[in-house]
Amino acid sequence: MTLTQLKYLVTVARLGSFARAARDCHVAQPTLSLQIQKLEQELGTQLLDRKKNPVVPTSFGDEVIQQAHTVLLEADRLLELVRENADSLQGTLSIGVIPTIAYYLVPALFTRLREHYPAMDFRIHEIPTSQILNQLGRGELDLGVLATPLKQSDIIEIPLYYEPFVAYMPPAWSGRRRNLTAADFQDQELILLGEEHCFRHQALKLCNSQSAGQLECGSIETIRRLVDSGVGMTLMPLLAVDAQSPQVAGFKAPRPVREVSLVYQRGFYKTRARQAIQSQIQDLIPRSLQKRQAMKVIGIESSAL
Repeated sequence: MTLTQLKYLVTVARLGSFARAARDCHVAQPTLSLQIQKLEQELGTQLLDRKKNPVVPTSFGDEVIQQAHTVLLEADRLLELVRENADSLQGTLSIGVIPTIAYYLVPALFTRLREHYPAMDFRIHEIPTSQILNQLGRGELDLGVLATPLKQSDIIEIPLYYEPFVAYMPPAWSGRRRNLTAADFQDQELILLGEEHCFRHQALKLCNSQSAGQLECGSIETIRRLVDSGVGMTLMPLLAVDAQSPQVAGFKAPRPVREVSLVYQRGFYKTRARQAIQSQIQDLIPRSLQKRQAMKVIGIESSAL
């Protein structure tokens, strides 16, 4: 039994496919299949039900896979002890970033990480909050960058900054409204993101509304173009817009904000890598947004997680 065999087994169980698992592990499919067969022969039982699509573990295979997760995690911890004492960061770090943050943060962050830590393999995934939390729990992600508080006992949150909500209006409305309140949105049909985005739920909560307008979009860029064409208005995170644009309007104090945090599962052990990510993100964010003052944090509804 080898760590490689356990890794292949866990990957097939996660992806439900030998072909996809082979691509994920960067090996030929026959090589991966052969190693899993050898593991099954050594244990004297079948671990995967190959007749089903997607491939699923057998009842005993499920127990083996759960234990394999623990073995692989502990093996990685051992390697990390060595890496923590190295002069430069090494190894792999997987980070999940929600789309409304990835939109403006990831391009600059990824460039800085490659420049400052060339020996580290950073893998950044743009995915919603619910997927980040699921993948943190399964050990498929190391860190997440998302809106908090989550109020989950198994998740550690390190607040990074507090990002104001702003209104983004059609050009024809430019300059008409400043220092907004929730009441300014009660008769407006907002263009918002879809159900899987926590920013949508925060926007509705801020506006004391139960539903959005007739248009729901999958990305901030699509919403921006719709607003620019005069279809309607929306709420945006401040760092996703040009704050000096006449189409952007802020709120009266205390300003409504979302808390953006670096999150990880309890027991996370890549401390130096986590500190590096935290430092690089905060270097990219205005200092004025890194302190919580005269602000009202708009929380996340459980339905958004």
